[in-house]
Amino acid sequence: MPNQARTPRRAVAALLALCVLVSLGLSELACRWLLPRPGYVAQGSLDQMRAAWRTDSARGYAFAPNLVRKVTQLDYQVTLATNALGLRSGPIDTTDADDPRLLAIGDSFTAGTGVEADSTWPARLQADLRQQDGRFSGVRVVNAGVPGYSLRQMRATADALIPRIRPRLLVVGLFAEAQSRLRDPFMLVDGYIVKQDEAEDVKGVSDGLLYSRMHRPWVKSLDFWLDQHFYVGAYAFKAAYAVYDWLTNLEHRPAASPEPGAHPAAGGATEYLAAIDSELTALDSLTTTGGVPMIVMLIAGQEDSGDFSASDHELNDSVAAFCARLNIPVYDPLPLLERTAAGRPIYRFRHDWHWSAAAHALAADHLAAAILERPALTRAITGGEPRAPAMPAPGDLPRLSRRPRLPQRSSPDPR
Repeated sequence: MPNQARTPRRAVAALLALCVLVSLGLSELACRWLLPRPGYVAQGSLDQMRAAWRTDSARGYAFAPNLVRKVTQLDYQVTLATNALGLRSGPIDTTDADDPRLLAIGDSFTAGTGVEADSTWPARLQADLRQQDGRFSGVRVVNAGVPGYSLRQMRATADALIPRIRPRLLVVGLFAEAQSRLRDPFMLVDGYIVKQDEAEDVKGVSDGLLYSRMHRPWVKSLDFWLDQHFYVGAYAFKAAYAVYDWLTNLEHRPAASPEPGAHPAAGGATEYLAAIDSELTALDSLTTTGGVPMIVMLIAGQEDSGDFSASDHELNDSVAAFCARLNIPVYDPLPLLERTAAGRPIYRFRHDWHWSAAAHALAADHLAAAILERPALTRAITGGEPRAPAMPAPGDLPRLSRRPRLPQRSSPDPR
C-alpha cells in the first residue's frame, strides 16, 4: 500500500513540474515576442563605432589607428578613417620637423561628427590658411578631436602629441557647455563610450548595452544574467527589487550628470567655470613649456528651434574673459553663427545638434582671419614676418580677445 500511494504522488509532482516548465517556456516565448528586451539600451549608430576605439592610459580612450568604416545616422552617412596615430587626418611624417603643422584638439565638434573629414573645421582651416598666401601652401592642420572628450582629455592629447607632431600652433575647440565631463568623463566600457558615473551600471552585449538599477554588485550581476538568458525572470526580478527598494527606502542614487549640451545648473556655475579655468591654466602651462602658442575657438551648438541659448553666450564670455587674463587668444564664432542663421536651424542636423558642414566652414573661415590678424601667431606658423591678411566682409570681423598682456604668473603642474 505505501508503494502504491507513493507512486501517484511522484507522478503528480512530475506532472506539476512539467506544467510549470511548460508554462515558463510559453511565458518566456510570449515575453520575448511581445515585450522589449529587459534592461537593454539600443546604441543605434554608436553600435557601428564599437570597434572604433582603443584604450588609452592617459585619456581613457581614443580612436583606433588605421580605421576605415561607414557611420550611418538618420541625417548622414560618412566615412570615418584614421591614420597610424589614430587621428582623423591624413598620414603624418613625424620625422619631418620642418613641416609647418597646427594641432587641433577638441571633442565631436572638432572630430566632425556627421561630416566628412574634409568638411571639418580643422580641414577647412587648413584650406583657408593655404589660400591666404604662398607661405602657407605647406601648412597642415592635424585633427586630433575625439568625441566625448573633456578639456582634461584634450590636454592629455596635446601632452601626448606635441612632442611627436611638433606643431607650431595649438588650436583648441572648446565646447564649454559640455565641460560637466570634467567631473563625469566618458570612458570605454565593453567597447562603448559611457559616462564614468554609469560605468558600473552597464554591461556591453553584442548589439548594445544592458543597464541595471540594482545597487549591490552581486545583485547587479544576477540582473545582467537574467537580462541575457531569462526574460520572464528578469522582469519579475526587476519588479520585486523595485518593491523592495521602495519598502526599505534605500539610499537614492545620485542625480544623473547633465548630457552633452545640457546647461549647467545656476548653483553650480562657479564650480563649473572654476574647473574649466583650472584646465585652461594647465594647458597654458603645457604649451608655454613646449614653446607652442595657443588659440581657443569657443563652440556652441544650435537648438532645434534655430536659436542659441543665453547660457551659451554667458559661458563663452566667461571663458573668453579668463583666457584674456592668461593672454590666450580667443575666437568666438557664436555671434556670427547666430546672426547668419537668423533663427533657422541651418548649422545643425535635424536629429543631431552637431555642426553641419556650413557651420564648420563659416567658423573655419573666420578663425583663419582671427589667426592671421595676430602677428605673433602668424610668425609662429610661417617662421617669418606676417603680411596683412585679407579682411572679412564688414560686420563679419571675428570676436577676438585683445586684452593687454598681463605679467607672467605661475601655473599648476599640467600633469
